[in-house]
Amino acid sequence: MTNATDNNLYSKRGSEWSKWDMHVHTPESDGYSGTWEEFKTQLKDADCAVVGINDYFSVAGYKKLKEEINNNTLDLEDKIILPVVEMRMTDSLQNRNTETNGTTHFNFHIVFSDKLDVDDIESFIKSLESGDSIIGADYSDKTKLKNKKVSFKETLKKLKSDKKFEDNFLIWLPYDEYGGIGEIDPASDGWIKEDFIKKSHILGSSNQNQKDFFLWKSELKTDGTPKFSQEQFKKWFEYKKPCIKGSDSHSHDYPIGKLKDKDSNPLEKFCWIKADPTFEGLRQIIFEPEARVFIGEKPEVKDRVEKSPTKYIESINIDQNNGYDEKKYGEWFKEENIVLNKELIAIIGNKGSGKSALTDIIGLLGNSHNKIHGGDELFSFLNKEKFLKNNIANNFHAQLNWQSGDFEKKYLNENTDTSIDEKVEYLPQKYLERICSNIDDDDFRQKLNEVIFGYVEDKDKHSKNTLDELLSYLTSESDKDVSSLKEKLHTKNEEIVSIEKKLTESYLKKIEDNIKNKNEEIVAHDRIKPREVEKVTQNEDVTKETQEKIEAVDKNIQDVESKIQKLKEELVSITYAVEKLNQAKRSIERHGVEASEIEKEFGPLFTENDLVFSDVLEIKIDTKKIDKIVLSKEKRIEEINTLLSDPIKDIAKNPLSTESTQSPISQDNLHHQLATFKNDKKAIIDAMAKPEKAYQEYLKKKKDWDDKKKELEGDEASPLNGTLSWLIKEKDSIADSYKENLKSVREERVTLIKEIFNKKKSFIELYNKIKASIDKEIAKHNEDLDEYNISIEAGMQFDKSFYQEFFAFINQGVKGSFYEKIAGLERLQKIISEVEDWNNVEQIVNLLSKIEEHIDKDSREEISDKDRQKDVFGQMKQGKDPVEFYDYLFSLDYVKTKYDLKVDEKDLSELSPGERGGLLLIFYLMLDLRDIPLIIDQPEDNLDNESVYQILVTFLKKAKKRRQIIIVTHNPNLAIVADAEQIIYVSIDKKDRKNDYSFYSGAIENPEINKKSVDILEGTLPAFDNRRLKYRKHA
Repeated sequence: MTNATDNNLYSKRGSEWSKWDMHVHTPESDGYSGTWEEFKTQLKDADCAVVGINDYFSVAGYKKLKEEINNNTLDLEDKIILPVVEMRMTDSLQNRNTETNGTTHFNFHIVFSDKLDVDDIESFIKSLESGDSIIGADYSDKTKLKNKKVSFKETLKKLKSDKKFEDNFLIWLPYDEYGGIGEIDPASDGWIKEDFIKKSHILGSSNQNQKDFFLWKSELKTDGTPKFSQEQFKKWFEYKKPCIKGSDSHSHDYPIGKLKDKDSNPLEKFCWIKADPTFEGLRQIIFEPEARVFIGEKPEVKDRVEKSPTKYIESINIDQNNGYDEKKYGEWFKEENIVLNKELIAIIGNKGSGKSALTDIIGLLGNSHNKIHGGDELFSFLNKEKFLKNNIANNFHAQLNWQSGDFEKKYLNENTDTSIDEKVEYLPQKYLERICSNIDDDDFRQKLNEVIFGYVEDKDKHSKNTLDELLSYLTSESDKDVSSLKEKLHTKNEEIVSIEKKLTESYLKKIEDNIKNKNEEIVAHDRIKPREVEKVTQNEDVTKETQEKIEAVDKNIQDVESKIQKLKEELVSITYAVEKLNQAKRSIERHGVEASEIEKEFGPLFTENDLVFSDVLEIKIDTKKIDKIVLSKEKRIEEINTLLSDPIKDIAKNPLSTESTQSPISQDNLHHQLATFKNDKKAIIDAMAKPEKAYQEYLKKKKDWDDKKKELEGDEASPLNGTLSWLIKEKDSIADSYKENLKSVREERVTLIKEIFNKKKSFIELYNKIKASIDKEIAKHNEDLDEYNISIEAGMQFDKSFYQEFFAFINQGVKGSFYEKIAGLERLQKIISEVEDWNNVEQIVNLLSKIEEHIDKDSREEISDKDRQKDVFGQMKQGKDPVEFYDYLFSLDYVKTKYDLKVDEKDLSELSPGERGGLLLIFYLMLDLRDIPLIIDQPEDNLDNESVYQILVTFLKKAKKRRQIIIVTHNPNLAIVADAEQIIYVSIDKKDRKNDYSFYSGAIENPEINKKSVDILEGTLPAFDNRRLKYRKHA
């Protein structure tokens, strides 16, 4: 149930901006023009909320007005009047006002609390000494009162000595009437030297330079340093002083509320004070002298709300659904109507009082995207373990009302929709805890990117909607360069894998086995060497003519065989050339297509800028000559194939073919010629005598045997694959050249890695250019940040998705450096942790070298040296290709250019969770440009440093100037020192399961709010005030 505010003076919305005119004279002041009736009409028409009834040494006018108000003969509606007495001091000072130069007795004002008995104020005034008499002697003569003088210091002394006036008066000194508008010189300024300003609570001036001076804002010297130090200001004033201004109205026709120009004409300029319209509200300006006073047409926040009414919550309604039975689960919410301030709202209460209930409901209605993340519920009240349990939330609904009159309505069991923009930015406590404890979560980095993009000027966004889109657009051409380097890397990895495969133990064993088998095959071949047949002498069986015929046929056979071998070699060479030429043609045509795409993409841009694309890039592609050469070579291939075709083998391949279906055999066909010559030789031999025939058959077998042995042993100079010579040479290469080759090719790969890295690192310059605007914004806050050096850095960062990708290839079930899931992961993490700077390519190259070493050798301590040797092939998961593994490992896809939020050069991972929490909160408050309401649940729980706490307070004050902020806190001190405009005290009566939700809201100056804050702090009012005083001194 909502608690009503007892006194209408104390707004439930807390401190709001309203117009105050604390310098209004009545007919009781000498020189006033007009009657009492005219004055009352003037007062009713006043364009302000609070009027200071300000007469010379008198409260007679105030007293008369109060009597009429109490008697219901005067209705000022919502206007409040406060008693103010204007007095002239006996002290005379050199007047610095250029218009009234000379020695002058200046006036000062005493603002009294309206809770004082007016007779006590009057008695005090009458008791003051003026010359040889007291004020009371001439109290009824307003002419004489105007010319009275009293001692400023004695009057102040007398006020302070009377307990009735303790904390019930304020001294207001109109500085601009004394100092004019000129530069303030503390060395010669009498009011400063004589401590008049130090002893005053409030100064009177609308001059911006003077207001800044009394707020300790020093003008700068020519070298850019402050002319006056903070220590000097403290010595002169003790505290910062607020400046207000009144109309000094003396006539019934002057519009009360409006300030005057130098000719006493009314301006559209007012004195605005942000406080309850009470004396306690006015006292708040001495604690917040800058934030609670504005002199001008309108405070910025009012203008912002008028221009963006859909960004400010006006109120929240929470109620039960029709038919809900309170007996089952308790009352909870019933006809709740909670109005909200437009600046900083602090929700306070004891633990378990339901503070987060209100912010969760606002988060739900405002479609916060932080309700659920990764399956985890982040709302602490609207979750399945609390209010959603047993479907309690199904029985309640709520409505969020915007300042514009629009509203959002939901049942409390509904969900938010992340596909729709959120209308409030809600940081539940669990969300902050999640980011503070889980630095690997990209949620915050995504938020960081959003904020950085918000600072990019529209002209530099290139019509992109997100930072990722912009970066992708700006790096697209460089990405193509990286892709080209990756293609080269892939080729190099294929070469490396090919060599590594030959360096494996299994390959060596295979070669050794093949050598053994080949030797055995040669031994077996030697056993079947044809038995030598003695050559028959010529005069026995064969004529010289027959011998010459055989030799001629043998020569023909050798010539044809030689031609066949040469043509085969030519065929290989031409076929290779045709393929390379076709590849070249395809590459050229691809570049032509790319050029056309470039022209299609940028052509309109060139036209808009009076450029001709062909003047910049002109590619003429003519592949006719390539086609001509390819055609010529293909024709030669066809000729060679015709010459080399083997009719006998063709028939063997196609036994169903007949002579009628076969093409006629060309006489130029070499296999046909070879067969013909062999047949001729056979015919000659067949015609020979038996001894000669046997000898010729021996020669044939011997030749076949020699050819086979040569095929088995191979040519030592250039052995063919599979021969004994090749196998021996391959084994020697494994021991010698392959290791050197691998080392050389790996070095070539390192060169490619560095090229890829440098190309990726070049993006940093682009990233820095993009964040230049946000760097300037951070620099504006350096003084507020004090020693808390916040920066956003762009750099190369390790993406921890690497671990998952790495072990997608490596089988941790087989023995090796990364054997077993936990141990293997820890070993890899240890290697990765040795990289201190991901912007250093040498450290990354060393990292990759170490990973290679761990793959080549089992690095586990318990492994003996003889069992350490490993290879990549034995550690791959089934179906995984080592080339693909190397492509991932050495492409550096896991080294990415990212932004990081840092403090003193330390990134989030190096900060404690408490420091991290402070940094994140300051980030949201300082840099987040979104203007929707920001809601933070218990921000102090994520802080572990007093200095961070003070900085948080500073930025809460700054952030509330540009957006509505709601914080939940169990420490009212945070609300007090941050000068929350509205404090909402929340409680739940859980007795007998009643679950009655109630709240009380108002400003800091509201006595009831003050009391409830003290109760939570478990202290006393003096202790509470001391905290406020301590902060005031700090400020």
